[in-house]
Amino acid sequence: QEYKVHHDFSNFSARLATLLVFLQTAEEGGSTSFPSAFGGAGVEIQPEQGSALLFYSQLPDGNLDDLSLHGGLPVLKGVKRVCNLWLHCSREWRSNMDKGAHEIEMKDRAEL
Repeated sequence: QEYKVHHDFSNFSARLATLLVFLQTAEEGGSTSFPSAFGGAGVEIQPEQGSALLFYSQLPDGNLDDLSLHGGLPVLKGVKRVCNLWLHCSREWRSNMDKGAHEIEMKDRAEL
């Protein structure tokens, strides 16, 4: 029960964010690690059952966020169960990120 360090984005994916829902947490180990966070010092999140962790794979300008590098550390005792929810955005939405929020909102309303 380990998930090697990785990004949740690729050149083919428009994944904006990931929500990890912790259904069951391990008795020991099983933290979620962000090794590039805090200038490379990293951070480990030891969740509680029923909690969730939200992180973004893209920056507000639409560029991919290398600091979202993460992994599931080995479970030393017990079982860990996680549900991943991924939020994707269309390429059209990403190309509109430079426009003002009002302009996008009005376009979306016109399509209703």
